[in-house]
Amino acid sequence: MEKFGIETSSGFRRDVKKLLKSHHNITSIYGEILYILERDPYNFKKQHDIKKLGGVKHGEGRFRIRAGDWRIRYDIEKITVILYSFKNRKEGY
Repeated sequence: MEKFGIETSSGFRRDVKKLLKSHHNITSIYGEILYILERDPYNFKKQHDIKKLGGVKHGEGRFRIRAGDWRIRYDIEKITVILYSFKNRKEGY
């Protein structure tokens, strides 16, 4: 199975930088999510908490993956996953 490439937006990088200041475990969560998204971003195997969001335009993160209290929104372009935001569920979208 072909691996997907991962790209990050400036907003995503800003979110991660901000989170690293107060949540030191964020790197392990991020690593787990990257592993999943490189292999099955569409969630064809139905093993992960991934949802396609309705009414969301391309470039705003049409997919969401959840890991505990954390949410990452992303889009998929051919074989590349583009990460847009990394937020706590309490912060919303």
